[in-house]
Amino acid sequence: MTLRARATQLRACNAACDRRTALAALVAGLLLAGCGGGAVTSSQHSATSSAQPSATSTTTNTGTQSSRTTAAQQVRASIVGDDHAPKMNKAWHYTVTVTGPNGEKLSGTETTHYTYNGIVVGTEKPQNVKFTGGVYHDTIEFPAAAVGHPLAVQAVVKTRMGSATASWPVQVTR
Repeated sequence: MTLRARATQLRACNAACDRRTALAALVAGLLLAGCGGGAVTSSQHSATSSAQPSATSTTTNTGTQSSRTTAAQQVRASIVGDDHAPKMNKAWHYTVTVTGPNGEKLSGTETTHYTYNGIVVGTEKPQNVKFTGGVYHDTIEFPAAAVGHPLAVQAVVKTRMGSATASWPVQVTR
């Protein structure tokens, strides 16, 4: 089974799973898939960067058909975690900051995804959590099955001015 097929299967399973179960299923699937057996690119997921200590992305208003970007339409999101090596079964905190083109703090909704090699393989519940004042905080715990696998915590934010995505790479330790 290819990693892409396994990711699709995990997305379907995730609808009925809580975030811990989804992470455990993700890692179990990665172990079965050989952890990186196939070449998968992250071109489908714009603004995902696992090479940066923190990642910031800018996306234009999703309500328009135009591919033109103007400063008035840009939304910026950044995510910062406690570190890049969370400990299994321990609270790990992260903060998402969302601003508009002039640095104003925006309110909206946030959904957290877990990615492997740029592919979304799990989604934290609940989704579309409201935040205000340009800041969203959350705490997650990674299961033992996630130890040693290069994952990324990806925040997708939606505001009245548009949406943006930012990622924070992690490798869970014991």
